[in-house]
Amino acid sequence: MSIAKFERFVGFSNFATLFTDSRFINALKLTIIFVICATSIELCLGFCLALLLDRESKIAKTARLLMMVPMMITPIVVGITWRLLYDTDYGLINYMLSKMNFKPVPWLASPSIALFSLILVDTWQWTPFMMLSILAGLRSMPQELYEAANIDGAGRLQSLLYITLPLLTPIILVAVLVRTIDVFKIFDIFFATTLGGPGTSTEIVSLLAFKIGFRYSHMGYAAAMVIIMLLITILICTLFIRVMEKAGTSI
Repeated sequence: MSIAKFERFVGFSNFATLFTDSRFINALKLTIIFVICATSIELCLGFCLALLLDRESKIAKTARLLMMVPMMITPIVVGITWRLLYDTDYGLINYMLSKMNFKPVPWLASPSIALFSLILVDTWQWTPFMMLSILAGLRSMPQELYEAANIDGAGRLQSLLYITLPLLTPIILVAVLVRTIDVFKIFDIFFATTLGGPGTSTEIVSLLAFKIGFRYSHMGYAAAMVIIMLLITILICTLFIRVMEKAGTSI
């Protein structure tokens, strides 16, 4: 490809091509699925763990400390580690399954479960972030409200639904916003584990842009992908901020 082709101004043709490019549309769909699934699972698990560990026992303190470890590991190291754990022939996970008389599972080699396997990796690493955010909110709750509810005969479930959740809503929204932005940018884990495979079953937008830009040298087309993702992220942030303003929270 000639240098002159790189220098030719193409206007908005790259953006027009994107929305007829089945590979980009597939990557965008996979990215959105990954963001929704990973963030939702992390929120649910983080909320449950925060409720479980909201106490001052030695076991709870130790558990909180240990759960922070995945967050401290570099994402590329997490990807390499889980690629080894997921290995069909020699991975620890399939070894444990074989001991229970289960057949080996092609965690990263099957198009139907590869994306789910990577969702589990992200969940393992970033659920502690959700837990810590919600736990911080629980620790700031005014205990007088719970004491009053207890006097009025409210049970734990009623206190959770009518006191804890409404007061935690702003904190949950902020935590979800931060994780949503972060998950949209994810690259390292996919690069270290599947590189978009098998086929294009785990080829998210950031990985596709990397391939288009640095493998095929179509920098303009790759930049158009990144700009589209930026605009989607800005739109999501705007929606979240409006919801938080209605909930009485500001950033």
